[in-house]
Amino acid sequence: MKSDTQKPTFIHDVFISYSRKDKEFAKKLEKALEDYRPPKNLKVPQRNLDVFRDEEDFTGVEYHQSLEKHLKESAKLIVLCSPNSRKSDYVNDEIKLFADANGADNIIPVLVSGTPNNEAKPGQEDEKAFPDALCKAMEMPLAADYRNFDPQKHRLTKDIFSACWYKLLADIYGIGRGEIEQREKKRQLRRRNITIGLVSAIVAVLAAALVVTLISRQEAIKQKNIAIARQLEAEARESVLNAEANLPKDPQLSLLLAIHSVSKTWSRDKTVIPESESLLRRTIMATTKKLTGHSVGIERLAWSPDGKQLATAGHDKLVIIWDPFTLNRTKTLDGHQDWVMDVSWSPDGRRLATGGWDEQVIIWDAESGERIRVKKLEEDVQSVDWNKDSVRLAAGTIGGTVVLDSELNEMFNLPGFRAAWSPDGSRLATGDVNGVVRIFDRTGRELFPPMTGHNRYVHDIAWSPDGKRTATASVDDTVRIWDAVDGKGLKVLEKAFALSVCWSPDGRFVAGGSGDSFAQIWDSSSYQSLPKLESPETLIGTRTSFGPGEYVTGMEWSPDGKYLAIADRGGFSGTPAVLIYNMSLLDATTIDDLLTVARSQVTRDFTAQECERYLHAATCPSEP
Repeated sequence: MKSDTQKPTFIHDVFISYSRKDKEFAKKLEKALEDYRPPKNLKVPQRNLDVFRDEEDFTGVEYHQSLEKHLKESAKLIVLCSPNSRKSDYVNDEIKLFADANGADNIIPVLVSGTPNNEAKPGQEDEKAFPDALCKAMEMPLAADYRNFDPQKHRLTKDIFSACWYKLLADIYGIGRGEIEQREKKRQLRRRNITIGLVSAIVAVLAAALVVTLISRQEAIKQKNIAIARQLEAEARESVLNAEANLPKDPQLSLLLAIHSVSKTWSRDKTVIPESESLLRRTIMATTKKLTGHSVGIERLAWSPDGKQLATAGHDKLVIIWDPFTLNRTKTLDGHQDWVMDVSWSPDGRRLATGGWDEQVIIWDAESGERIRVKKLEEDVQSVDWNKDSVRLAAGTIGGTVVLDSELNEMFNLPGFRAAWSPDGSRLATGDVNGVVRIFDRTGRELFPPMTGHNRYVHDIAWSPDGKRTATASVDDTVRIWDAVDGKGLKVLEKAFALSVCWSPDGRFVAGGSGDSFAQIWDSSSYQSLPKLESPETLIGTRTSFGPGEYVTGMEWSPDGKYLAIADRGGFSGTPAVLIYNMSLLDATTIDDLLTVARSQVTRDFTAQECERYLHAATCPSEP
């Protein structure tokens, strides 16, 4: 779009192409766009958008001539994508004509219903949403997702669809989403401050009126409490807006403001405005602890048995031992000649075993960091896992699993390149490149026929704490749960390019990591999915997409179950990182629980300047 001082090239800013079956959504979108006026400090035309929707706006007798005329006169084409529009010849014609006239770069897809074509599975042809002409014009359409939009409950521009709205505006104006989103939030904050001023004035008038009126003391107290409640709610909403505005640049300040927002009303009358609670949960996740130190990807990680240390295996040929609470590196183990693919603590905590693509298994002294023994195998080592007795060690290689004794002498060989001992040490589970899972006793005897279901290689195996179930992660996009007693399949959980899996120590939850840089958690009884764990950069809006090679390849609960550490092979924020999530959030069923978790994430207090600016207070509160 061009500035107001330049002669416009187009008559319409936007042409909406849609199936008549999506008419109601199209009408709402047209109204929302035409009602929108950009913030004054945003360098775009300071006027309402001119939106063309053919139901009301067509002129001329000949349809095709009129269609082509209006398309050429429109700067952008918004395509409402749905199974209906995919079947519409009119929508496909409009896409072709516009792409030829003004270029595919100016087409903006909006997903209204159905499934993106690249995500549709066999048998879901009728659910595909992208018209053929759109797929030909754009190699991979990236649509604003308005599926599940309910006109009775939702607004196109707010709440759960605010991110879609900002993306749509950014595409129309040709600017970054972050720029328009931040300007909008600042405008909302200014409007809210005006409202707060008005509310404060009303409160003052009410208070003065109460002093001079001859109402009963009980009525006076009642009115005073109502006024105070309104004032507190207004202050709580102000804190929410300030927290949102500061989230990208200072997550800790946002956490303090979110705590303040919730506490404002909760401490007085045990009420909380919904946006305060939602923001508090987001800021808790956004202030997740992060470990960085590996120069390239992190493959696996392991907690020490006492939960005081965390070891990470990296593609930089190093194993790093961390204090996960101070975030300090305590030791660096340097001995491998290629990628280190796995690390495992002995159950007694005295030794670590590592394996890598240099075909070596190395035993380290956990206290001194010195190498104790080195075993050269015939294949690259993919996994290592100690038995409960701290004597036997299973090393999974490309050619199969080798069971070693504490001196690293070979005891016997088994099929499978990923191996994991059961919690009691009596059984060993392996997974191979064909997706076959097997369970053996400690002598190497297979206990029942192979477990089949995966159609690609098994990348990780985890036992439930009671040893009754196993979970396997495969690059066939599934996590499978098996009965470890008879080998029967119990549940298939979908997870894109599943690379890692683990159980919580109490057995209540299963977590899976994958190629989308997210970790998903399921209830292990109902297998219902819980909110996914995202990186802080995603939550605060400084990161909206992930590149190739960015995988959650390692994850493990701390022994006490309070934390879940996940490692990303490619790096959440451009460098390899381990995030340590406070999993007490899963059990935070009350506001008091949530505040306790939030305060445990706080690493600093308000400054005097912050208290004056955001809390309008000369002195800071004793606690957030």
